[in-house]
Amino acid sequence: MASVPVDLPPASTAATRGREAVAVPASDDGESLVDGMRMDVEEFSRRYAAMREADETFHAELIFGVVYTMQPPSAGGHGIPHAADSLPFLLYDLATPGVTYSNPAGFPAPTTDGKVEPDGCLFVEPSYGGRATLDESGNLTEAPELCIEIANTTVYKDLVTKRALYEAAGVQEYLVHVVQESRVAVFVRRDDRLVPADTPDAVFRSETFPGLWLDLQALQTLDKAAARQTLEQGLASEPHVTFVAELAARRAERATESPG
Repeated sequence: MASVPVDLPPASTAATRGREAVAVPASDDGESLVDGMRMDVEEFSRRYAAMREADETFHAELIFGVVYTMQPPSAGGHGIPHAADSLPFLLYDLATPGVTYSNPAGFPAPTTDGKVEPDGCLFVEPSYGGRATLDESGNLTEAPELCIEIANTTVYKDLVTKRALYEAAGVQEYLVHVVQESRVAVFVRRDDRLVPADTPDAVFRSETFPGLWLDLQALQTLDKAAARQTLEQGLASEPHVTFVAELAARRAERATESPG
């Protein structure tokens, strides 16, 4: 079964609809984060840090200036599919020096009034030519190349509103596992838009990360063995061998350019 095409509105209308879908709270105590509040990234970051200090289980995101709080995930609706989906990305990380997988990983998107936490992401480390670095708090400073979301109770947000933010932030590839429908949607960047990927044989072969081959049917059915088998085929492919060599060359070049 191939990645299911999704009829999505353009990013501009997706952002607008995302705002309209959220109710605005009647009051604001100046410290809390509540669904529907509107604020800039700086104010959101201040409140979020304070709320996380008080309750480390609290999570929220800012998407196009609107606050979305996040409910504690369940095992069946989030934790188990998330663990299964993470396997091929972890194996790719292990086999590809200079590429790192993280879940979750927050990053700011100031041009869209956003600060989000994808459930997982894959990025090239800066010493290997990547754009995203880690700040003093350990958060990414820019959008990673690939983002992953596990959509259980957040399907519209992940497929539409959040996709629009990732599109504007420069994410190259985006995977959404729609748990209740047992399907995986994959988007790739084309002409500055994230559009559904063409996967006629139900295998997504990443353009950004050569050799990252994802068996979408295996991800949908949580078949970890099949997902690993397809990923290992990708790791043995010539594009992956070439990519690993390119990353090593980039690192060597940057080491030569660095003082000392």
